[in-house]
This record gives sequence, C-alpha cells and structure tokens, in this order.
Amino acid sequence: RYLSEFPNGFFAEPAHFYRAECLYAAKNYTDALPDYEVVLQGKQGRFTETSLLKAARIAYFQDENYVKAVALYRDLYTLAEQEDHTYEALKGLVRANYYLKDYDQVLEFADDLQKAVEATSEEIVEATFYEAKAHEALGFSEKAYQRYGDVAAMSSNAFGVESRYQQAKIEFNRGNIKDAKATALRLVRETPAYAEWVVKSYILIADVFREQGDLVSARAALSSLLEGYDEDPAL
Repeated sequence: RYLSEFPNGFFAEPAHFYRAECLYAAKNYTDALPDYEVVLQGKQGRFTETSLLKAARIAYFQDENYVKAVALYRDLYTLAEQEDHTYEALKGLVRANYYLKDYDQVLEFADDLQKAVEATSEEIVEATFYEAKAHEALGFSEKAYQRYGDVAAMSSNAFGVESRYQQAKIEFNRGNIKDAKATALRLVRETPAYAEWVVKSYILIADVFREQGDLVSARAALSSLLEGYDEDPAL
C-alpha cells in the first residue's frame, strides 16, 4: 500500500525489497523479480547483495534467462561480502556461460571453481566436465581428452559415463579405432544403466567395424542394438 501512495517515497527501496522477499518466500518469483530489480537500479546498499542473489536465482532457475543470469551472477561475484554468496555466483557463472556456449568464460570460471575451498567432489566433477566440453568446442581435442579422462576417473555418474563416450569418440576421430572400440566396449560393459551412452557406444562400435571393413560385425552390432533397445526412438 505504501508503494501505491508513495512510489518514490523515502522508504520505497526497503518497501520494494521486503515485498520481493515475501513474494519470493511464497514462490511467486515472477512478481518478486521486478521488485528486486528496482532495488538494484538504486545505489549499492544493504539490500543489494540479497537482491542480486535472489534475482540471479530467478533468472537462472525459473526463467532460464542465462544472459540475465550471467550479468547478475557476475555482479554478485564482484560485490558479495558473504563467501557462500560468492561461491554460489561462481557456480552460476560456470553453468550459465556453458548454456550460452561462451566457452572462454566457462574455462575461466571452471578453473576458479575447481580451486575453491567450498567445492564438493560432485561440483568439481561438474566443473571439470564443462571444462572438457569447452575445450572440445574450441577445437582443443587433446585438452578435452585429458579433462574427460579426469572426469571419468573421478566419477561413475552421468558426467563420468558421457566422458568415457567422448573419449572414445575423440579416439575414433583421431584414427585410433582399436582404442575407440576398447573404450566403447568398456562403457557398455561397466555402465549398462546409462542407456543413451550405451546406445551411442554401440553405434560407435559399429562405425569401428565399418572402418575395419567388417560389415558383417557392424550390422550385427546395430541389429543387437535394435533388438534390445526400445526406449528413445530418437537415438
């Protein structure tokens, strides 16, 4: 009510902030964001850090507006006085830049995250995976291969399994088809629960057989795949 009567009043900034906090607590993120943004348009003050944090979360998690999220997380990373807020901003910068395919920024912030004392083992795995993907996208296949290897050594979760596949693909593209086949077969044998990467590994194995001129084995690999997999037709 105060804002309706005094939109530019002396207490307008705290009124916007506290209304945003109430809306955020009620999970009404759409209406909370404009109030946080009003706070951020003013001078830096006691509400700035929390407003940056909450606005960045809304932009990233709710709106999936990664351009806005990067801008907000960057300001938070620079201005935050609370260490947990600085670290959350760092994680957000790695992830949002990855989704934006800004791979130079991914490499910069992923390196910082891996060195952060707050980083958990799972977060280090994730940051290393994004670093590997960034190196690959930028054409640095050897660095990508090494970092995929680091992820595979650290983890057997989805990041680790995809990393094994990406290593096999890089080996294949290099012409190391025997190594590619061995890596793909190991993935199929050791991580059967990850259907997407098992399917892609079978296809890669068939490509190896084709490159070797063994079309019978290539057809057999694909036939066994078609007979045993019926989950995602797109694969």
